[in-house]
Amino acid sequence: MGDQAEEEKQGGQVAKTRAELQQEFMNDLQTNERYKAFFEQYTSHSVESFIESYASLKCDIIEYGKASYKREEGNAEDEETTAATYLWQIQQRKLFDLQCRWRAGLIDLPEIETIWDFDYWGDMIQACPFIPPITQEEFNLYLDYIMSDYFEPRTFYYHNWQNYDTFKALADDDEWEGYPQWYEYYERFAGPADWRLLPDVRGERDHEYFHLGVWEGCESVSHAPADNRPILGTWDEDLLEEFIRKFESPEVLRYMQAWNRKRDLDEDDDLEMAVYTLQHTEEHVPMEFNENWRDAIMAAARLARQLEITKRCKRAYEEYLRREELGLCHELLQDEKDVKTHEKSRSYYLEMVRKGRELKGDKSKDM
Repeated sequence: MGDQAEEEKQGGQVAKTRAELQQEFMNDLQTNERYKAFFEQYTSHSVESFIESYASLKCDIIEYGKASYKREEGNAEDEETTAATYLWQIQQRKLFDLQCRWRAGLIDLPEIETIWDFDYWGDMIQACPFIPPITQEEFNLYLDYIMSDYFEPRTFYYHNWQNYDTFKALADDDEWEGYPQWYEYYERFAGPADWRLLPDVRGERDHEYFHLGVWEGCESVSHAPADNRPILGTWDEDLLEEFIRKFESPEVLRYMQAWNRKRDLDEDDDLEMAVYTLQHTEEHVPMEFNENWRDAIMAAARLARQLEITKRCKRAYEEYLRREELGLCHELLQDEKDVKTHEKSRSYYLEMVRKGRELKGDKSKDM
């Protein structure tokens, strides 16, 4: 009966795009008083980051977790769309580098007014006007990444490439797996000076002003003591489950658990998928000797997948260059409704920051 009720509840959300759902979840987390006591236990900066990350994660749970729970999720992918998605990771990293420098006050970007603008352009990366085109050298590095041990095909559904606060908060955690593999590979083989060493001057300012704008009734924080409360983040699985148990329906919890099981496939499922990949590959794939025949099949399947993705990425890059040469706009991976929702989110954040700035009495020119 509970599952049916949840289906009916989510049934009204079918027509909504991911961006609309994510904004709806964020609005609830930001304004609903039922979360206030829980959020007050943690630093305000991490709460803001958690709200954004959790809203995105909840979309994943509903989309992928529900399908996993009902055993309806298949293994097939739209390979051409996947290749295009991979390719734009190059521009995501370049945008992230600009974000780090902008936050540190090292550069000015006419298109950027607040840190939220980087999330906006991350979602609209195909239309971002201030990132240089992908060079052949950058593309070659990305192809090297695909063929490396860093590459993990299952992670292309990454939705939060510009999540600076989460990356920064866990920068010293060697065991954390939430940092994009592409970013890690880029930094190891072609990266500039470590972005983690740069200060977050503008980011801290925007966090403070946004917090003031949303919670207008709170007292001035001009002389507030250092915030020593713990950090709240979706990377903490125990804390995440506690939050879901406390505030979500039992169905959402089951969907999350089912999604986790799906992502953490057991050995037999992995082997079955590997055999399927080899059966359907068009590439000539050598199989190296291995004392464990399962490992040999898994390694060969991984190589087949990497070769196939490389081939498709090359086609995607050829199309990218053709559009660049003709001066054509690149096709957005967002539909029109998503674009409008992103624009509303961007405007709301800017409005709250400006409101907080007025409350703080900041009359400086730097926005």
